[in-house]
Amino acid sequence: MLKMINFRAKSYRLIVIALGLFLAAITYWPVPYKDIRLVSYSFFLSWFFGAFIIGFLSGAFFRNSLIISSLLVLSGFILAVLLRIIYDGISDPTSHNLAGIELFITGLYVFPAALLGSIPGNFLNKSRILPKRRTFSRNKYPIGILDFFNRVQNGK
Repeated sequence: MLKMINFRAKSYRLIVIALGLFLAAITYWPVPYKDIRLVSYSFFLSWFFGAFIIGFLSGAFFRNSLIISSLLVLSGFILAVLLRIIYDGISDPTSHNLAGIELFITGLYVFPAALLGSIPGNFLNKSRILPKRRTFSRNKYPIGILDFFNRVQNGK
């Protein structure tokens, strides 16, 4: 018998972290390290607006709190920067001498943007403009995912 797929908040949190990781990776990884300017205006705008949008989605659709949304987005970006530091450190150990400052600058860019994005997202969540997410607990559907699909097809 198949186990019931349980859509818990943990899986939604992983989605938010993956979105942050993906956005940071596509903007940060392709650029050679010597050409990266973390303090440049274009780099700041791309990360700021990306973190804002992911924070908004996290607050609105995944129904996370303001701080949780911001920290999840930040952890995705930090993970992308850490992976880049590890990858570059393997080939040249002296390339990221200021890795702590890179992580700090990432936090300065991403956390406020994600916090600002999660404010309207949480407002939409609480204002009942968006439909409430349906939860699938084991008490409602004890048999499993196949029973769930049968109930949906039968209109129950």
